[in-house]
Amino acid sequence: ETPIYQKSKTFYGLPQAMSAIRQAGDVYIVEGYMDVIGLAMRGVHNVVACCGTALTEQHIKRLSGVSSRVHLLFDGDDAGRNAAAKSFTAARNAELDVTACFLPDEIDPDDFASMHGANTGEKLGELPKSLLIDTFVDGVLRKFGCGAGEDPGPNLLGKVCDEVAKAVAEVQREVVRSSLISRAARALKIETSQIDRLVAEYRQGLIKYNARVSVNEDIRAEVPQGAPDHGTKGVAKVSDQPRPPSQLPKSDLALIRVVMVLRGEILSQVINNGDLCEMLQPESMRFLMGLDDILRRTQDEEDALKKEIKEYLQHLGDGWIALWREAHRMVSLSDEGPQEVYQKTVDGFKREKLSLLIKEAQSELAACADDPQKQTEVFERMRGLKSQLDSMVRG
Repeated sequence: ETPIYQKSKTFYGLPQAMSAIRQAGDVYIVEGYMDVIGLAMRGVHNVVACCGTALTEQHIKRLSGVSSRVHLLFDGDDAGRNAAAKSFTAARNAELDVTACFLPDEIDPDDFASMHGANTGEKLGELPKSLLIDTFVDGVLRKFGCGAGEDPGPNLLGKVCDEVAKAVAEVQREVVRSSLISRAARALKIETSQIDRLVAEYRQGLIKYNARVSVNEDIRAEVPQGAPDHGTKGVAKVSDQPRPPSQLPKSDLALIRVVMVLRGEILSQVINNGDLCEMLQPESMRFLMGLDDILRRTQDEEDALKKEIKEYLQHLGDGWIALWREAHRMVSLSDEGPQEVYQKTVDGFKREKLSLLIKEAQSELAACADDPQKQTEVFERMRGLKSQLDSMVRG
């Protein structure tokens, strides 16, 4: 990995395949270098492979000006189908059509080429092509223990729909998003509106978060170069270089430590909690969203998970690596269980938010001194907020 050779953007065999890709109008992406070579030896030249990494958005963008269709060619075993499921997040905002196709069980592309010889290209074209949303839904069902052809029960269906909606919510184009929602609903045998509502909720959360980041970047752009930076009340600074954890509020750090240890379900609860997302600094949200993306891509592959988290922390800097170690040490030494620590942290955020709302009401009360009716409304609201805060403190 160097500034010039970046695996997340590079394909093995692309220069040699470029002419064939343009002529055919499509390209096959395989998993291994020898698969590329084996297929090329049988006359199939519109084939490339990732360079030792999973498929990324940058990979897909690299092909968008070269081809109109991309076929991900996987082995037909569980590992191949899991890899196809993970590819959905990388391709969901692609500018070209991406499908998955699977080889017969225990047959890899090199074996397939050896079996069919000069007819390999024709036989590849005959393989059924699946939309990635279908492979993603299948992958989520398998993740929660639902076998092929088995209908999930109500509780399991709820979890599956939640995960599918979260992934589809990040699709930018409305027409594509609507099509994926319909396809996913059909695969899960439910009404389209059921997933549509979940997607709308997740998108609202993403819009709020992106708006906070955008506003903050505008504020930073207005600060003259060389001017003292005293920060902006209520808005965290966002920069190209991630801030060290030492610059984050204690409440953010407490929550991040718990998420670092518990991950999984706790992280999902945090991201779906509107109150927490509003209170967290953008830098904290960015870290949590990045960690959530890693967890969704690696799923139950522990070795891959450890490797990606390690690379992620190294990218963020030494402060984040130190915080990760500190988190595991603190939570493991705590007399309370991680769930209790998490709940205390959430309660702390709620108390902080109520305190801020009370201060806003006090300011509003002072500003409407000439309007008795408005004063009464604000006073009643403030009294209700104080009652909630007192209840939380007593609790």
